[in-house]
Amino acid sequence: MLLPSKEQYIDVIRNGDDSIHKKVVLHTNGKFEVVANSAFDMDSDYVGRSETLDAGNGYVGIAASNDSEYINDSFAMFLKAWVSYVKFGTKKRYLDVYPHESEEEILKELEEN
Repeated sequence: MLLPSKEQYIDVIRNGDDSIHKKVVLHTNGKFEVVANSAFDMDSDYVGRSETLDAGNGYVGIAASNDSEYINDSFAMFLKAWVSYVKFGTKKRYLDVYPHESEEEILKELEEN
């Protein structure tokens, strides 16, 4: 089963440009991307997107990629959206709330599908 990669997510966060307003997007191919707000296409095919991460807020970059609590919580949010996509075909979700479940619990939910 295709799963979004936490390592790829961390890499995208690490290399994100904090000098622009942007979103993190999880595409239907399981890949993450940081997209400038000005370049984001609402009609594109994606599973979920974060709220706008304002320039200079520190949600992307090296420090953010090393913040394990932030990485774990935000990755779990995207993983939960992936479950909804796999189970129900739900796409184009706006994501701004961390799930109560751990990454392990969400992965178990995927395995049960």
